[in-house]
Amino acid sequence: MKVKVGHQRVEDDAIAVIDARNGGSKYVRADDNRGRNKSDAIQFSQILRKHDTSIDGYIEFIDAPLQKVNTEDVPWSLKDQVEALEN
Repeated sequence: MKVKVGHQRVEDDAIAVIDARNGGSKYVRADDNRGRNKSDAIQFSQILRKHDTSIDGYIEFIDAPLQKVNTEDVPWSLKDQVEALEN
């Protein structure tokens, strides 16, 4: 099941994913649509893990978790996005 997140409070989005899992979905995909800054993305995953330590077994992926990082003088690049996520 794909759950659209990133449009409400971090806690509410986490509850939506948890509810999808509790509703019987074997696997859940969270589609964030670049709705989070780094801090919120980390908080989102921490809330999920706190609720269920076996989260890695049913969350297939969190799609596009981070807002686009860009400055006017530097064009967007995938490398910069990956570095923002890893740092």
